[in-house]
Amino acid sequence: MQRRCVQACRQYWRSLLASAARRPTRSTLQQQKQQQRQGKSLAHMRPAQLTALVQCRQSSSSSSDSSDSSTPSSPSSTSSSSSSSSKSLHAFPETGRHVLDLLDGFRRSQTLFSAVSLGVFDFVEAEQPAAEDVANGLGLSLDGATRLLDACCGLGLLRKQGHLFENTDVARAHLLSSSPHSFVGYVRHSKDVLYPLWGQINTAVEQGRNVWQEAFGASPQEVFANMYADSKSLERFLAGMHSMGSLSSPKVVDAFDLSRCRVALDVAGGTGHLAMALCHRYPHAVACVADLPDVLPVTTRYIADANLSARITTTEVDMFETIPSTVSSPTHPATAGSIEESTTLGGAHDGNAKQQQQEEEEEEEEEEEEEEEEQQQQQGEGKQVDLIMLSRILHDWDDGRCMRILRNCHTALPSKGKVLLAEMLLRDDTHRGPVAAQLQSLNMLVQTHGRERSCREYTTLLHDAGFTDVQCKRTGVYLDAIIATKP
Repeated sequence: MQRRCVQACRQYWRSLLASAARRPTRSTLQQQKQQQRQGKSLAHMRPAQLTALVQCRQSSSSSSDSSDSSTPSSPSSTSSSSSSSSKSLHAFPETGRHVLDLLDGFRRSQTLFSAVSLGVFDFVEAEQPAAEDVANGLGLSLDGATRLLDACCGLGLLRKQGHLFENTDVARAHLLSSSPHSFVGYVRHSKDVLYPLWGQINTAVEQGRNVWQEAFGASPQEVFANMYADSKSLERFLAGMHSMGSLSSPKVVDAFDLSRCRVALDVAGGTGHLAMALCHRYPHAVACVADLPDVLPVTTRYIADANLSARITTTEVDMFETIPSTVSSPTHPATAGSIEESTTLGGAHDGNAKQQQQEEEEEEEEEEEEEEEEQQQQQGEGKQVDLIMLSRILHDWDDGRCMRILRNCHTALPSKGKVLLAEMLLRDDTHRGPVAAQLQSLNMLVQTHGRERSCREYTTLLHDAGFTDVQCKRTGVYLDAIIATKP
């Protein structure tokens, strides 16, 4: 009896020990509870707290990595439970940081808007001041000025030397009113017009239309009447378009060989930045900027500032009704010497007889064209347009109105005449990027009747309008280039 009791006790203790071995230890339970608490706290943290946590963990991770490199780790320190928890905690900051960067986007924009509208960069360039000087000079609070200046330093727009501030190269190039490549006009247009429109993006997405009515109480049909509502709005918009166009237009006119084109019409050309780029690239070319009557005085001023009044004229146009096939001659047309000089830009002589013969034939054709132009001028006629340019025009309109514009271009051009488009190109594979074009397409939704398109979509429009030999080329800058020929 006593022996059986002893055996029963031994069996009981064996089963108890086996059960205990299968249960989690107290330290394991504590780790699991700690992980649960961390998960709950992460879910309820504010973005600023999450950012601080990310930076703290990165710092501790780097310090622990350096200590681990000198101290061998024991097998127990690399258990599967600690490895999985570490992986999950470090995976969150990578995904979370991307979302936080997106959330911060409007803060960065508003910091830029504020600094430009208050004249910070122009003031800093003239004075290289301390924060107190900026506050006193611009009528700001010292605390507010200090925070704004520090934020601009963080964004790479200002640099602080001791207690004094100076502009970075980026600010000098694009954020000074006097810079030839200034974005100040476009920043002001974005602040005063685009930002309020984007504030109504839900309505635009829900109803598939622009939101001028919701943002400004203005007619959704008269988009450009809204932008040109007064002289200040007109100047602001055109300055914004000029700042962007002056950087992209040289690349657009360089995308294709335009050496055979002699007379260009820049339809809805605004300040004429594309016509200017063409004239700089091809010394033999002359151009005419066609736009609405209210725009042309501004156009004339920009052309004069570029010292191109002798080669670029202006004319009124309603591109939905008709596009002129001839334009008036500039006061001082290009000389024959400049024509010969520029025609060599299209390609080098290869020295063979066939190439020489082709060039001689081209020269004869040019001489015939010159004689015809002289006769037209004597008879009071203008020069025949052989190149029509449209920079950021078609993306403002739906397909139907794009077709009206392109068909009018086709009617105005002679055989072998060309149309050159400057637009942002979406990729043909279902519009998957680039992201700048995707966001610009949303920008068109909130403010116009149009959208961005792919090369394939522009090719379809151009073919339907009667053009052939459509070519698209990415320029590597803000706008891409599309060219087509009238048979």
